[in-house]
Amino acid sequence: MKVISGIVFTLLLVGTLTLMFNIQPAKADYVWTKTIYIRADGDIEPADAPVSTVDNVTYSLTDNIVGAAPSWFDIAIVVERDNIVLDGSGYTLQGTQARYSKGISVEGRSNVTIKNINIKGFGHGVYFNSTSYSTVSGNNITECDGNGIALDDSSYNIISGNTVTGNDGTGAGIGLYGLLGTTINNTIFANNITKNYYGIYLDYSSTNIISRNNLSDNKCGIGLLEFSNNNAIFANNITDNEYGITLGYSSTNSIFVNNIKKNSKGITIWNNSSDNVVYHNNFINNTNQVVSGNLVNVWDNGYPSGGNYWSNYTGVDTNGDAIGDTFHVIDANNTDMYPFMAPFSTFDASVWNGTEYFVDVVSNSTVSDFYFNPDEGAFLRFNITGEDGTKGFCRVTIPKDLLWVQDGQWSVLVGGEPVNYTIIPDENYTYLYFTYNHSTKTVEIQGTDVIPEFPSNVLLLGFLVLITIPLIFAQKKRFKKAKT
Repeated sequence: MKVISGIVFTLLLVGTLTLMFNIQPAKADYVWTKTIYIRADGDIEPADAPVSTVDNVTYSLTDNIVGAAPSWFDIAIVVERDNIVLDGSGYTLQGTQARYSKGISVEGRSNVTIKNINIKGFGHGVYFNSTSYSTVSGNNITECDGNGIALDDSSYNIISGNTVTGNDGTGAGIGLYGLLGTTINNTIFANNITKNYYGIYLDYSSTNIISRNNLSDNKCGIGLLEFSNNNAIFANNITDNEYGITLGYSSTNSIFVNNIKKNSKGITIWNNSSDNVVYHNNFINNTNQVVSGNLVNVWDNGYPSGGNYWSNYTGVDTNGDAIGDTFHVIDANNTDMYPFMAPFSTFDASVWNGTEYFVDVVSNSTVSDFYFNPDEGAFLRFNITGEDGTKGFCRVTIPKDLLWVQDGQWSVLVGGEPVNYTIIPDENYTYLYFTYNHSTKTVEIQGTDVIPEFPSNVLLLGFLVLITIPLIFAQKKRFKKAKT
């Protein structure tokens, strides 16, 4: 009787504490082995699946789903409806490592958004086939044996803000495949991509944009293979990979403003990959900066725009334009004629009148805190830092229709004090070169006129105006550099 009373007392106590502290019993994750369909008419099948919608537009996971797609060709979630959002709400969709399984499959659809889902342990985490104008964003995709995200014959899609890691089979973190020649005009930007076989892989895929991604500790950071032409690869951080960028059977691509650092091989070019243009990149401490195979490519953007920064370049600059006096020879067929004397940085001055503007700085200082706001006046500023007592220099490139002077006289202040400067003539840009003694200082460059404010609604994708930048530079006029 005392035992029974003790049990009753314990149950009453637990019940009281539960009410007092709102303690909820742990809810088990769904163990799911059936495919979930979002049908073309908006229905969810099976009806008891952990997915809900109130408007047939936004579909949300309501719990973690584990054990999904248990065998080779199974699919966890199939989307058959256009113009929807599948929001994971931070829940996890976990597979069983089945080789060709898919976490989420979208085929023949348009305007589908996949976001905020943890996807783990599939053959392909997210798979698009013949799908367009769709988005994969803000997902965490890990441990997939084929591809974290795969686009097959799919175009005009956006892959952004995802963390893609540990997909170390023979595929890629993000893979684009276009055997029918229809994987074009996709944008892959601002993703963190680590510990994959390929970070980003393009196969028969052209005119795509790969921008502002962080790629590290992959077998290969970016691979362009099998006739992937006319792609733009810019403003990526590509570090600590075995291969930074690899091109095979791929031509007329533009590779610019990337940090290519501490890879075993910075850029590897082989198998008829020619007429690619590589400029304004930083090649820093790669074991092999370039493996070119003697194929002919272009390694600068003419003078005074310049070429690349090479950490192993040993030339000098005697006339003060931040470009070395001697060429940087890569091999018998490849030369950077205008190598920079210090790393290249580019800063976004935002979107004005529908155009995105950049201000470029070549400097042996650490450059930070760039600031430009036309509402506050015709000036820009940034901070510089270097070892006290050493000599610093900057070459600042300003678009002439962004900030300019009426009388040709700029004001360049370093640490609040005016400094002398040299102007390098150019039709579309003002190049200002100046020197100073190092410490931590603010640089302010003042003009007389500034672009009038005309805010653009294109905030997230403003940089897509890069379609106005030619991807093929074969017709660009080349300038010989006159050094004295």
